Amino acid sequence: MSKRGMNNVKAESSPTGNLVTILIVIIVLVVVVAGFVMGWNNLFTKLFGFGGGNSNIDTVVGQCNLACDTNQVNAYCETQRELKFADGAIAPAKCSDLINNQEIDAKMNGQTPAVKKRVQGVQDCTSICVPGV
Repeated sequence: MSKRGMNNVKAESSPTGNLVTILIVIIVLVVVVAGFVMGWNNLFTKLFGFGGGNSNIDTVVGQCNLACDTNQVNAYCETQRELKFADGAIAPAKCSDLINNQEIDAKMNGQTPAVKKRVQGVQDCTSICVPGV
């Protein structure tokens, strides 16, 4: 077999290959734009379900306990936080409100005992809160 006739052979691109490449480029571009517009964490949560849901109980309890440990009066007594439950319920509260507060307890009535126990993990530092200030 001779290679004499093979010098002028050119590869032809297939229309299917071009369409697949264009489609992949468009998808990547849409994901990149959506990531910058919505924020990457929000995008991954919406696309793949990462992030552990909408509940922020552990985050709020941790913030409250840190404020208590470091005697941050404003952060513990005055800063309004949103306690978000996995079922979508929201309870706005200050850290000091999470200690034996009937209003918060009423909003947690539909929650499981495990959720209630996590909220009860907030340390009682209400002694640093000065009423009327």
